Amino acid sequence: MPAALIPTSGDTPMPMTSATFLALTQRAQNLKAIIMLENNQLVQLTQPGAQLTQLRNVMVIVRILTNLKKRKENYSRVVNILDRAQIQDSFNGDE
Repeated sequence: MPAALIPTSGDTPMPMTSATFLALTQRAQNLKAIIMLENNQLVQLTQPGAQLTQLRNVMVIVRILTNLKKRKENYSRVVNILDRAQIQDSFNGDE
């Protein structure tokens, strides 16, 4: 995949190299897997019969929910960057 220009937080776009694209794709896959695992943990901790009265379980649930929120935000950002890079490539005729 040739370098595509994607906007960053600054004024100057950064080039999207094949290595960067692959690294971001891997990061997105890893985040998705972690999100699924943490969702499963939440289901187990909150299923009927689980003892939510224990402070430890409540703290674990709060930690998982906090981590999930951050990971979902990061996943969304990574996917958006990848989408913009693919759109830029299609405009450049590099597909």
